[in-house]
Amino acid sequence: MTVVLALWSARLLTEWGTDFGIYYAGAYFINDEYRLYKELFDHKGPLYYLFLKVVGSFIGWGSFQAYLSLFLTMLAFYIPAFLILLRQKLSPPLLLSGITLCLLLLFGQPTNSSIAFFQGAFLLGSFYFLTSTENNFAFAISIIFFVLAVFVRIDALVFFPIYLINAFFKDGDFSYKNIFLRLLFILTAFPVIFFLTSKYLGFGLYEFYEHNVVFNGWYQSKSILSMFYRPKHYSIISSSLIIIPVFLLRHRIYFLTQHGFRSVRFFLSPKDYGHQSTLSVTYCGIFFISTMLWIFTGSDKDYHILILTIPIVFIIISNVKYLNASRPKLLIYCLLALYPLAITIAHPSRVIIQEPECISDPYCSSSKIVRYAESIDFLRNRPEPEVSIIGGRGWAYFYSGKRPTRSLNDWWLYWRPDPFLTESLKQQHEALLRKRIGTPFLIDNDLLVDVDTKSPLLREILADSVLIQGQDRYSIYRVVTSIEN
Repeated sequence: MTVVLALWSARLLTEWGTDFGIYYAGAYFINDEYRLYKELFDHKGPLYYLFLKVVGSFIGWGSFQAYLSLFLTMLAFYIPAFLILLRQKLSPPLLLSGITLCLLLLFGQPTNSSIAFFQGAFLLGSFYFLTSTENNFAFAISIIFFVLAVFVRIDALVFFPIYLINAFFKDGDFSYKNIFLRLLFILTAFPVIFFLTSKYLGFGLYEFYEHNVVFNGWYQSKSILSMFYRPKHYSIISSSLIIIPVFLLRHRIYFLTQHGFRSVRFFLSPKDYGHQSTLSVTYCGIFFISTMLWIFTGSDKDYHILILTIPIVFIIISNVKYLNASRPKLLIYCLLALYPLAITIAHPSRVIIQEPECISDPYCSSSKIVRYAESIDFLRNRPEPEVSIIGGRGWAYFYSGKRPTRSLNDWWLYWRPDPFLTESLKQQHEALLRKRIGTPFLIDNDLLVDVDTKSPLLREILADSVLIQGQDRYSIYRVVTSIEN
């Protein structure tokens, strides 16, 4: 498992995903003057930035350290998954099948999926303690992990009804004392964890709400067709073979009807009513909610399939002993899975073998950073310590060694005709317009295509500047008119 993760993480050495670049460079630049949800815009939670910041403070910052940070991110997910399998004392074929299933989550995933796996680590821990133990301490641990998952990406909040149901009905225990304690855990976990993270990273409650709730409401634009027409997702699910174990579970859930207990095939075979009944409802809830969330995202991005597959994989690996398959069938499944796993690690393996210089040199021939090289050299040779990039991506700032004067991620000001404005983004835009005449800045070339369909704020910048030089990834502009003049 560790070898596969190390090879998959090596994708970063040539891919240099833009989302991971924002997380990594953002964590690098965050300080008392460059704060999340103020100078740095993002619509993700603060916890992944905090994780990368802590890792970077120990191992340092650079291209190889970025690779190690991604590898540690993946370990954060796969260690809990492995422990869930290990705790069940499975036979070798079942254990191997469970490990194989977990690794198939990597199929078709870019390095930008890092935040989904990091959130998945907390969801695995939370679901595990919620479903496998029967005391209030375990419930409290599951709540803590759940809240941490929410502070990685707020979409995890949709699982809240499952925890509320367990607070009242867990283990068939209707004790007012236990219900009170569980509700107390829920009510205190959110503010305590929010206080600790916001205190360290320097943001307030409204800023968190504006970026994680208001923005995501503005950003989501989907049609009914997009909810179901997801060719990339269907391709990943079918090609990875990750769906096969779903059909190998022998499972029952018992519902109390007017005619007594009636069994319906679902996720497991409980022996009694009470805890097993709540457990079955919990598994059903995890499956149903993750499916609905996946549908309503309306996105066919490769890493958004993890919204659905990570919870399903948790359900399966927690019930591997119920796989209705003989040892030969399990071994055949593992052998078939070698093909998608081989595809997953083929490219990074080839790069390491044929271009080992990529491990230490981000500008090796296969690296996408090569497209940034000309612009990075221009920025690096500038005398000022801070630079401005419209449509900036984290890697350009990071490798130039220049501090950003604006958010790493400012696309939402300029990409769409209806820009999303926060007070800080508005100030950053106006600050550029007030730059002294002759000040150079960069604009991402993607923003310069069909300018008339972009934000009026972009046209405002272009009206006050002139093109100096076109480059592969960016174009260099110079301020020719200042608001102050």
